[in-house]
Amino acid sequence: MNIPGQRQATRAALVLPKHPPDVSYHDYYGENLFRTDMGIERTSLGSLLDHTGAFGESEKYAARVFGADRSWSVVVGTSGSNRTIMQACMTDNDVVVVDRTAINPSNKV
Repeated sequence: MNIPGQRQATRAALVLPKHPPDVSYHDYYGENLFRTDMGIERTSLGSLLDHTGAFGESEKYAARVFGADRSWSVVVGTSGSNRTIMQACMTDNDVVVVDRTAINPSNKV
């Protein structure tokens, strides 16, 4: 990637906000690039790790809508969700029938 003002020899794995190459990176992309990189734990939204806040409320709501005891929010896409469900429910030597329209990576469990 060619970032204006950054010397080619400067490639640091550590982000140093006041270091000249990192300042030019920030100047080029702006503050919003860094603010959009959200994790799964935000004070204002709660946490997917401990099922609190808006995340926890949405899981309770989904469970109620689907008539389930509990529900979980999964942020890894369809393949990751399929894999998570299979790993939670299957044991060694289980035979599982999966719809052929299921996304292919789920068969790599």
